[in-house]
Amino acid sequence: MMDWEFLLKGLPYVLSLLATIFAAARWASSKAFVTRDDFSALSKKVEAQGHELGLIRKDIEHLPDGDQFAELSEAVVKLTATTEGMEQRIGRIDTGVTRIEDYLLKGRS
Repeated sequence: MMDWEFLLKGLPYVLSLLATIFAAARWASSKAFVTRDDFSALSKKVEAQGHELGLIRKDIEHLPDGDQFAELSEAVVKLTATTEGMEQRIGRIDTGVTRIEDYLLKGRS
């Protein structure tokens, strides 16, 4: 009988201890979860950032890739060489036109 008496007398203390442990665990777990307001605010932010990311990806798709940049670089080099050649030809034409003007202005002497 003594064993039952001991258990019955100690039961309230054990239950109080278990209730305290359970309450502390419940409180700690509630801090680990997000409230509904916080969740909806974060959800809206994530949605907005997803939309912005979609716009950025759409813009990036239109940019040239490495091969296209290489082709563009080669085209610029060719254009520069062509322009330099044209400048030399225009210089010679300018010299010829200046001589003709001088000849005509001096009265064909």
